[in-house]
Amino acid sequence: MTINEFCKMYHISHQAVYSAIRRHVKELKDHISKNSNEVKLLDDYAVEFLKPKNVSADKYNIVCEGNDKMRVQNISIVSDNEDLQKRINELESKVQKDKAAAESFRSDSSKYFQLSQEKDKRISELEKRISDITALLDEKDSRISDLEREISSLRELCSSQRSEITALKDKCSEQEEALTAAKVNKGIFGLGKR
Repeated sequence: MTINEFCKMYHISHQAVYSAIRRHVKELKDHISKNSNEVKLLDDYAVEFLKPKNVSADKYNIVCEGNDKMRVQNISIVSDNEDLQKRINELESKVQKDKAAAESFRSDSSKYFQLSQEKDKRISELEKRISDITALLDEKDSRISDLEREISSLRELCSSQRSEITALKDKCSEQEEALTAAKVNKGIFGLGKR
């Protein structure tokens, strides 16, 4: 007879049977065996030994009521455990989603950090380039300014030389006129013949 069958037949809890077996290990040593499915079997001696002795109807009813209450509690506990397991599964699923979101955030954060560093590096390079170009422009502006001053000086010199050229042309014209007049006078007075 299996322990389960024994419990049903005598309306005894499994816990009570296993407790009695532990208390009387020596007496029951050779009277409990296992079948091929590893289920414990009781021989006739073990059944007689473990069978409840002189149980009154009241005590029997109290035990049955206790067993019924424990069965109801067990059903309630099993139901609560199932609800808790569902809740645990939901929470584990949420934790996994949160971990995935956190990992995605970490990855995005790392990418943004790298992009930010690249942007800062690029800005630094562009600022240096702008500084170099500004220095070059300042140098060219200075050179242009120098050239404009030189051009202005050359214009003044050119204007001054034009005035001198005009004055020289006027003087040449006067001298040519004087020379022409002198030639005419020579011809009139015969000074031109020798």
